[in-house]
Amino acid sequence: FDMGGTTAKASVIVDGHFSMAPEAEVGGGAALGHRMVRGGGHVVQAPTIDIAEVGAGGGSIAWLDAGGGFQVGPGSAGAAPGPACYGLGGESATVTDANVLLGYLNPTRLVGGELALDIEAARHAVTELARGLGQSPIDTAYGIHLIANARMMRALSAVSSERGLEPARFPILGFGGNGGVHVAGLAESLGIERVIIPPSAGIFSALGLLFADAEHQSVRGHYKRLDGIDLDALNQAFAQLRDETCELLTADGYAPTAQALRYELEIKYVGQNGALSVAVQTLPIQSGALPTLAEAFAHAHQTTFGYRSDQEPLQLVALRVIGRGIADSPRLPARIIARTGRSEDGMRRKAYFGPEHGWLDTPVVGRHALGAAMVSGPLVIEEYDSTTVVRPGWQARLDDWNNIVMDKT
Repeated sequence: FDMGGTTAKASVIVDGHFSMAPEAEVGGGAALGHRMVRGGGHVVQAPTIDIAEVGAGGGSIAWLDAGGGFQVGPGSAGAAPGPACYGLGGESATVTDANVLLGYLNPTRLVGGELALDIEAARHAVTELARGLGQSPIDTAYGIHLIANARMMRALSAVSSERGLEPARFPILGFGGNGGVHVAGLAESLGIERVIIPPSAGIFSALGLLFADAEHQSVRGHYKRLDGIDLDALNQAFAQLRDETCELLTADGYAPTAQALRYELEIKYVGQNGALSVAVQTLPIQSGALPTLAEAFAHAHQTTFGYRSDQEPLQLVALRVIGRGIADSPRLPARIIARTGRSEDGMRRKAYFGPEHGWLDTPVVGRHALGAAMVSGPLVIEEYDSTTVVRPGWQARLDDWNNIVMDKT
């Protein structure tokens, strides 16, 4: 789960593997990463990691619709003028303004003290909205926080329950500049009992880009019925794509021994629009493997769409070879051993956790102040690039990789 300034994104990793989509949707109100639901954007035929995205971030603007309904996003104040608390001319109440008023964000130490937030400007913006709702500014600020969570639940549901996956089976890896502020509340709503906040959470996507393996995909259309497929022609096409992919990896500087290849078929039911990817375990494909491929497609269809039609004929649409370059050395740094103690930073401030808990005197620490022992919330963990809020009823510790691990008590 990644929450930044304008959008929130979600994806799912099952059995160590993330899913890929043959296309991406851009420019819409939401991209739900689901072939049955569109977000009103433009479809780009480029393979991507299957990600659901909604317009909810720290800069998302809170507003009242024509019927007086309380809304948050998808409009955003962006970085300029930004939230009202930035003091750059923004006047609309945003999620960041709400989080400052609630005590989750430090108005004097954001970005290591390089950015001072104007809490009175945030209060004024939220108060203007509160008048239209007939409630207090703090209730309005907490409402902004909760409505933003509800919008982001769309993305999390799109990659879990809408695909037949039980969210409570998974921990959430939360990152982005705002991810740590909201992720525990989202986890509670989904019944998830563990949250992980990685080091450098605010720039984690950028680190992912730097550490990612080089990958090439070669695709060729092969529009044939599966029950009448010419295996010789299919295997010959795969061999040509394999050679093309290996040439691309070699041009990137990867020796043949440092190249890992995967093979996939794009299959659909006859008459259906979208196809699903099915892994091919070995080449050349033998006739005895066709029933296994058909069953793998049916299982993927059941998982993705909730049903299978075993009597329907199958249509092969395309074949794909995915080549990955294997680095000579590990891309990620060695694990960091967590300390067993906890140093007390001594800072505290009031933070509001809803009507159930109200205002609580909340310790404020850095990630370095945590250790291997669990610390009970409420707790705010401040870093240069992100803030993590440990809600009441949660505990936090560091693991051996310097991740913050939060568990529901």
